[in-house]
Amino acid sequence: MVIYPRGGADAEQLLKRADIALYASKDSHIPVVYATEHDQHSAEGFGLVAQIRNAIENGELLVHFQPEVDLATGQTRRVEALVRWNHPERGLLWPDSFIPLACQSALVRPITRFVLDASLRQCREWHEAGIEVGVAINLAARDLSDSRLEEEVSEALRRWRIEPEMLELEIPESAVMTERERVHRMLARLSERGVRIAVDDFGSGYASLSHLKQLPVDVLKIDQSFIQNLGKNEEDDAIVRSTIDLAHSLGIVVVAEGVESEDVLARLTALGCDLAQGYCLAHPVPAEDVTAWLADRKLAAA
Repeated sequence: MVIYPRGGADAEQLLKRADIALYASKDSHIPVVYATEHDQHSAEGFGLVAQIRNAIENGELLVHFQPEVDLATGQTRRVEALVRWNHPERGLLWPDSFIPLACQSALVRPITRFVLDASLRQCREWHEAGIEVGVAINLAARDLSDSRLEEEVSEALRRWRIEPEMLELEIPESAVMTERERVHRMLARLSERGVRIAVDDFGSGYASLSHLKQLPVDVLKIDQSFIQNLGKNEEDDAIVRSTIDLAHSLGIVVVAEGVESEDVLARLTALGCDLAQGYCLAHPVPAEDVTAWLADRKLAAA
């Protein structure tokens, strides 16, 4: 919504700012009246939306994978799929440069479908090579509002002949707190099909473990903002320790994100964290590099 004359002096400007308010309202899920702080959604953003649409159509998106390592055994049973954009002019772009804008439009849905299909196709390749590793993909809040998601997941699993438990869907913590009944029902149905459910970036929003016990949650991924100061900040230590203990009491596996040092890795092991993911262990890399990394670790353990 835009209000004349505060929102613009002529019809062209009013229509442009009405579109900006529309994108902002889709992001916040409430009606929005245009204000200057919404200009992040304006001309440059609209131009980028068109480029993202072209990237999807022209096959410019690709997927890198980052391993999750079991702190008790050193094994890797799952890798997280992370989308990249091979931009023809700007080179390889990470998701923070285009996914937030895609989430404000319908474009996040075809991106999610692409990542789902590409990840399960790669999973099939690994399995045929004797590498039993699963994949985790990220869902946006908008994905969870799409009634087609469940069937798309099931169809992709059938197409690539992947057992459901090899797929993990990571949902943002904020999505747990919005439209809770509908989201809970959808997650319950996916879980009943055998798909693993993970809550991502836990601690960055307003969810609590009391909310999680109402969900079919298999995995909790602690936000990296708490992980990176372990051993330096007593409050972060206490939060991570209590989260691990409470999650374990609910039968939930805990993954630490953003592990960047051996000291933090050792601290997480001492606290009983199950899995870790971060630059200290492995960067997100193309599938062939993950294959080589897994082979190297297997040889080192032999």
